[in-house]
Amino acid sequence: MELGRALPLLHPSIAMRRQTTIEQLAKQYDYRLKRCKRHMVWEHRANHQIVVTPMTPSDCRSIYKIEKRFKQVAQLPKPRSLQQHNDCNSP
Repeated sequence: MELGRALPLLHPSIAMRRQTTIEQLAKQYDYRLKRCKRHMVWEHRANHQIVVTPMTPSDCRSIYKIEKRFKQVAQLPKPRSLQQHNDCNSP
């Protein structure tokens, strides 16, 4: 690489494809988007655990890491505070 030469910027459609990929992964592992500003904050629908992902992942390896994190969190049990809350409401 030549010195003083700027790195090429990502075309917006490439960034959108990566974001769509994260959204597809989230849907596949049953997450909902809680908020989105600089990062996307996802909440698992069953156990209410949080996963934070970047808006635009840097490369395909980061997408694999995000998928790995989605899988890990999806397999966690509900937090005790939610289990106790649900037990109190049942007759």
